Amino acid sequence: MDDFIPPARREDFEIAIFCALQLEYDAVAKVFDHIYYDKDYGRVAGDANKYTTGRIGPHDVVLVLLAGMGTANSSTASAQMNPSFTGIRLALLVGICAGIPKDNEHNDIFLGDVIISEYVVQYDLVRRLPDGDVYKDGMMDIIPPPSTNIRNLVHAFSTEFHRDRLHDATLENIEALQRADGKGQYDYPGIELDKLFKPDFRHKHRLPWEECEVCNRCVSKTDHTCKAALKLSCDELHCADDGLIHRSPRQKQIGERLVRDPWIHIGPIASGNVVMKSGEDRDQVAKEHSAIAFEMEGAGMFSNIDTIIIKSVCDYADCHKNKRFQKYAAATAACSMKGILHQYHKTDRPKQPQPVAARQLEWTGFTSMLPHALVGLLPEARNEKHNKHYHLLQQAAGYFTGRDDILAEMETSFFSHNAEGGQKRFVLYGMGGSGKTQVSLKFAEKHREKFWGAFAVDATSLFTLKHSFGRIAELANLKAHKAEGDHPSSSSILAASLFCSHTGHSHGDLRDDASEKADLASELAAEVISWLSDFPDNWLMIFDNADDPSIGDVARFFPKSERGCIIVTTRNRNCRNLATVGYKELAEMHPDESIRLFLKVAGEERLVEQDADYHPKAKQLVHTLGYLALAIVQAGAAISEERYTLDEYLTVYRENFKDLMFDPLDQGGEGYKYSVYTTWEVSRNIIKASGREESVLALEILDIAASLHFQDIPETIYLGTPSRRLPADAQQTVPPQAVPMSFMRIFNLVSWFSNRETQPTAATQSSRGSPRIRRALKCLKQYPVVEGRQQKPDVVRSALVLLNKLCLITWNVGTKSFSMHSLVHKWTRDRLDEGNRQWSRWAAAMGLVYAQGPGKAAMLSKTKRLVPSIAFYLYGRDSDEAIADYLTADQSLVASKLAAVFLENGRYHDAEELCRESLSGLERTPGREDEMLAVADSLGVVLEKLCKYDEALEMNRRAVDGRTKLLGMQNAMTLKSMSNLAFTLEGKADYEEAEKLNRVVLQKREELDGSEAESTIESVNNLASNLTHQGRYSTATELITRALVWREKHLGREDANTIESLGHLAMALHYQAEPGLAVDKSREALGRRMHALGKEHPDTLTNMSQLAVILLRRSKPGDVEEAQKLTEEALEGMQVVLGPSNTDTLTVKTTLALVFQHRKEFARAEELYRQALQGFENQLPQEHPFILRTLQNLAKVLVKRKQYDEAEGLYQKAMAGFEKRGDTEHPDALVCLTNMAMLFEDQNKLEDAEKSYRRTLAGFKRRLAPDHMSTLKCLESLASVLRDQGLFDEARQFGCQALKGYEAKLGPQDPKTLSCAAKLAYILQRQDKYCEAWALYERASSGFKAANVENKTCRKRFDAFKQILQARGLLSEDGTGIVVAAEIPKREPERVEKVEGKPDIKPANPTPDAPTFEEKTDAPNEDKQPFRPNIGRKRRHSSDLLREETKRARPAIAASMSYTG
Repeated sequence: MDDFIPPARREDFEIAIFCALQLEYDAVAKVFDHIYYDKDYGRVAGDANKYTTGRIGPHDVVLVLLAGMGTANSSTASAQMNPSFTGIRLALLVGICAGIPKDNEHNDIFLGDVIISEYVVQYDLVRRLPDGDVYKDGMMDIIPPPSTNIRNLVHAFSTEFHRDRLHDATLENIEALQRADGKGQYDYPGIELDKLFKPDFRHKHRLPWEECEVCNRCVSKTDHTCKAALKLSCDELHCADDGLIHRSPRQKQIGERLVRDPWIHIGPIASGNVVMKSGEDRDQVAKEHSAIAFEMEGAGMFSNIDTIIIKSVCDYADCHKNKRFQKYAAATAACSMKGILHQYHKTDRPKQPQPVAARQLEWTGFTSMLPHALVGLLPEARNEKHNKHYHLLQQAAGYFTGRDDILAEMETSFFSHNAEGGQKRFVLYGMGGSGKTQVSLKFAEKHREKFWGAFAVDATSLFTLKHSFGRIAELANLKAHKAEGDHPSSSSILAASLFCSHTGHSHGDLRDDASEKADLASELAAEVISWLSDFPDNWLMIFDNADDPSIGDVARFFPKSERGCIIVTTRNRNCRNLATVGYKELAEMHPDESIRLFLKVAGEERLVEQDADYHPKAKQLVHTLGYLALAIVQAGAAISEERYTLDEYLTVYRENFKDLMFDPLDQGGEGYKYSVYTTWEVSRNIIKASGREESVLALEILDIAASLHFQDIPETIYLGTPSRRLPADAQQTVPPQAVPMSFMRIFNLVSWFSNRETQPTAATQSSRGSPRIRRALKCLKQYPVVEGRQQKPDVVRSALVLLNKLCLITWNVGTKSFSMHSLVHKWTRDRLDEGNRQWSRWAAAMGLVYAQGPGKAAMLSKTKRLVPSIAFYLYGRDSDEAIADYLTADQSLVASKLAAVFLENGRYHDAEELCRESLSGLERTPGREDEMLAVADSLGVVLEKLCKYDEALEMNRRAVDGRTKLLGMQNAMTLKSMSNLAFTLEGKADYEEAEKLNRVVLQKREELDGSEAESTIESVNNLASNLTHQGRYSTATELITRALVWREKHLGREDANTIESLGHLAMALHYQAEPGLAVDKSREALGRRMHALGKEHPDTLTNMSQLAVILLRRSKPGDVEEAQKLTEEALEGMQVVLGPSNTDTLTVKTTLALVFQHRKEFARAEELYRQALQGFENQLPQEHPFILRTLQNLAKVLVKRKQYDEAEGLYQKAMAGFEKRGDTEHPDALVCLTNMAMLFEDQNKLEDAEKSYRRTLAGFKRRLAPDHMSTLKCLESLASVLRDQGLFDEARQFGCQALKGYEAKLGPQDPKTLSCAAKLAYILQRQDKYCEAWALYERASSGFKAANVENKTCRKRFDAFKQILQARGLLSEDGTGIVVAAEIPKREPERVEKVEGKPDIKPANPTPDAPTFEEKTDAPNEDKQPFRPNIGRKRRHSSDLLREETKRARPAIAASMSYTG
């Protein structure tokens, strides 16, 4: 039995071991001498670690498995352990690492060798400069150096004596572990697997027959190897053939194997969140920092706990990594760790607390200094009476409201922890005015009875700190006791260490200080700290306003006592590191709490007297104030003092906000030293006082932010903002990394009409212009346009971190952007004078231009987040200042760049306004023709998006003509303008001209750039779109597929152009009657668009409408409901973004009408169709496809409402439009003919119906295909009409063709195939082809039954047929067949003659037998034809007996042939 007893408390554990990987943890656990399986020592609240406790040698140890690799996980785990295991003296980070080939003594390092850390360097802390990364200086200052205890221990192992002992112990422990394991997993893998390659020798395919293009191009450090090579071993890639470094062997023979004993190496270890897999980078970092190994957790632990890293080498930090040595390396590290612990001396525990009586004797000297009243407060004398010693700088405000959640969190943090768990510190941080001080005071007031004393110090500066401590000393009658002689007292030494090191004095200067009074204050503060450090009972201390970084580490002023509770209030986020039990950011108050606070301060009774309906106004006010506590108190105080009524305050707020926010609080502002704006000026002064480069830039960032929106401001804006410190002529000294405006100056050619003045166009002459645009860009007249200006990225990041630290902004490192409170943003705007305001606007404009990046690809990925700031920049400031009539050339270029952002993000009206202003300015500036044509081209694109086709056509043709003359036909920009012109022609429904132009552009681009160039693929996509509009779906689908495949490969799935092609493919599939695939593709495109463009972008809204159309086409359960939801959302968005009269908005309205049509709400559908039709007719020519399609849809609804005459007139009007366009065989026209045929059929105009069907059938066969679903349905309908006219032979012929087509297209068992078979059976029955009719009826009935589909028409006709057969004695007795076909009596067939509009059956000549039918089972499944408008069919009864018994079945064309644009 073991002769030791497990610790009674977790405070008795002295050693902690941390492992990052499971295999490391397993190895360490196996070297434990004993594990305390039955002991659960618990942990403090907030500690998420899982602990394993046990014993190694003479030490009780606790083992922790980190949540994962990296410094964040190690830092979190070690910080959370501290309050749980307060007795930890030494932490060991044990596991595997990557090694440098040689240590600093030039000894070879082999796999399996053990590395012990001398100190740690965090090598991934860098300054990112334009010409590369530069490592920060002073790494030893970044990561705290090891303590004396650690340095002494590691230094001991540097001696030969201790290192040999450790080496022997490690070998002994390894052998024991290998024997105990018995599985061989910890055996030495073999010398032959320990291979070191040349640093620049890449892990890639290198044999000639492997023919890997990627690896063949890999010749330098920056080149990539193929992914397949990364998955192969060095043996498979033959890496050892010519890249191996041969070293002197260090080996010994064990049996038949050569093995290598692990050596111990001591030196610096490089730590960071980067997996080093580059031999060249490895050697560079090792040389710069003298590091001998790389690992990923150490840097996160050194700030929290004394740590030694003990890791074993498992690879050489190059691209030839393998995992064969990992378990062996983990074992050697664990065994070496065990050897170290056997040489580590235990630390004596402090003596147990003395009894009260003994303590009282030791306190005699101390109590003699206290006044009699305070002596009575000591635990021995006060009879457990708590907190008569309550020394706070102020009391919580009487109007304190809310914050219950924060107070509850503080209570849990302070009072649920073990009393012996160490000093408890809670940090409240947030921007000035958020109420931090009030919350801390409220907590002290609420819990004063739990503490012997409660104190508060003002930590604003060193002076206020000393003054606050002096007041406490005065209350406690503490004095600075100096020792006799020349030596300073202990309190003066403490005072020197606390204050003098931060004021420039040395310890020796203390007694010679010119200000004896300042020395006395410092010593009194030291006396208070010493007093509370030794005090035996609970106390609370608030360090308020610990914001100023010049004070240094405020924690050095904390009394060192486990009985103490400390609250820190600060604007500095970094002070969260001071917390031991928790921290909380105070942001805006809850709206309900804000209203209650305002009513308390203002006086609810006074508000009732002023206005009985005050509550909504109070709600409006607190919302306007951003729910900021100080601003609400300040507003309430102004009303409480009766300076304003609530209405007056709201008015003054709008008109003179700045004065209100600077206004000091005279009454009702208890607890607040500053007004709203003054408190932020304090933060600004803290930044200004430091004088560092990042501090200066931080102030500039605030000022520039005044011209931007206050939410989600991208960091990239500030990489392009000019500095206020440099004169304008010095701005060009920084070399640009990008030239964001250079696209306007691509050509630099002499204008073909530079000798004459450009005349303004109608597009600019007709507009009165936009004064707000010219006013917003006025600053560019005072400052030059700076292209490519860039701040240093590391300085920008440091400045943002500084602002975030003081809670003036909220920095998001994930999105690389920041946000500001709305009132802080107002403060930044209000504090600027006119000169600084114009500088702010100039710098913001340059930053916004720079942030777009060069080229469209960069724009698409960046500009979405720029939109709010550009909109605020242009429209967020009202002013009556004088402005010029037109923009200058520089202003125009900036306006065009901002317009490009709006265009990309669907803000077409804003883009139009900017383009018109830009074009107007450039037209009046000689020599800027190239820029002017670029803006004209952009304006044409915007106008086309807004469906202003005539103006767009003018701009497009102007750009094409001008660029052709200026640049030539073969220029890329000329071809781009031609492509834009084709788009506009397509919008005007001039499809043939658009196709010709698209084909010209495609040919030119293939000649200039090649068939696989991005520009060529763009033309392929554009041509496919044009062909789709012409109904040439098959060819269009092939082109779209080509474009989509190329774009997904080269641009990525999330690129806007790729998504565009995916959406086109979805609609092409829809038109070709592939609803299942179409829904999937359209839904995928919608998801990508929402992510890439946002939900409000017009392209996203259009995609919603298109998906709704396809869902209606598919008509599965739930599709109609989903379609309605999508369309209503799309329509609402379109009306906001584009306006209610925009043709795209009207198109979505027709989709919503189609939804109601499917829901059989025909009155609502008719209303929407008429509204859309009126809107189209007001803007488009009468033969435009949008109008013709809407006419058909409306006609179909009118048929449903039995308004046949008007419906027929609309169909005829639509056909007249198609005839005028010369496109009577367009699919839309053929659908119109089909609808007209069905209308004639419902009106019993069978000959007219027959003519329409024949015409439609011929068109479908030519335009689509003989086997297209639309063709087959038309065959089916024509057969029915011929049958009703008694033309059974021809009806049977078309019916047979339809059936064969369905069988080939859908398969013999598809419900549509079976329905067609049943109809053909009816035709054969009418011809007395009873046997053939019976076979088809039987096939259809059994098929419907097997598919669990009910077809009432088929069932009724089959039943009636059986009755006829039974009446004629031809039905078998069991009713399952016909008796004998040869005995079926012949009778005259029927022929239809019209009598008063009714068909009449008369005998006719016999008809030949029906043909047989072939069945195909492997045909693809295809659903209804594209969604296009048509009309329903009216069921009629025949005068024949069978017609009286059954209702004639009609093909379900209605749902399958509806369409919206």
